[in-house]
Amino acid sequence: MQEFALYIHYPFCLSRCAYCGFATSVHEDDKAEAYREALLTELTKHASDDAWSNGVVSTIYFGGGTPSLMPPDYINEILTIIRETFGIVEGAEITLEANPGTRDAANFKAFREAGVNRLSIGAQSFNTDELSLLTRSHSVSDVDETVELARKAGFDNVSLDLIYGIPKQTISSFEKSIKIALSLNIDHLSTYTLSIEKNTPFEKAVSRGKLRPNDQDAVAEQYSVLCRMMRENGFEHYELTNFAKPYMH
Repeated sequence: MQEFALYIHYPFCLSRCAYCGFATSVHEDDKAEAYREALLTELTKHASDDAWSNGVVSTIYFGGGTPSLMPPDYINEILTIIRETFGIVEGAEITLEANPGTRDAANFKAFREAGVNRLSIGAQSFNTDELSLLTRSHSVSDVDETVELARKAGFDNVSLDLIYGIPKQTISSFEKSIKIALSLNIDHLSTYTLSIEKNTPFEKAVSRGKLRPNDQDAVAEQYSVLCRMMRENGFEHYELTNFAKPYMH
């Protein structure tokens, strides 16, 4: 029997970051509810496709946007449909993306009870000025609190996201963010090079000369520091910009 990975996109956030080029928009209750209904319909429809007829789902990833803004009952419903129609292998990794400092943290326990067993938290930076430039709505302390809430909710698989190549970000600043991330005893780290995407406020700021992209040599050095630090701390560099404790995959 063939195993499949399933990605479920939730395109809503409480606010839209200035660098974001993803298919997302600001959360509105009516639109979000309509989208969730459409997603259930599409999922049920594709359950009968021939491509899925001899398969089972081994990995599920709820990405976005901010999928943790979805009601826990909905997450439970969609996982029930997947389980009953496609099938989910025992021990499958089921990931939900979340942002620090948002209202969804109160639902972490309910998400865990619904079957989600991994949280991916969008920290992006542990530098206040960098978070402000990125127009992130959370604070540095929010990340620590969110990781703690995840652990208390029963998550023993927690990942953080970090961005490097941020304008004006120094090598030492990025190194500090890595150190703080590691101090939170995370299980996985995903890192992303900041890119200037079309039709974003960042692109407009660059075109007007109000924002200067980071020097590429400096960005390369940040990546080198990242790889060294993660290796020294026992993380396996299993993908270009992803690092996991050896038992995580």
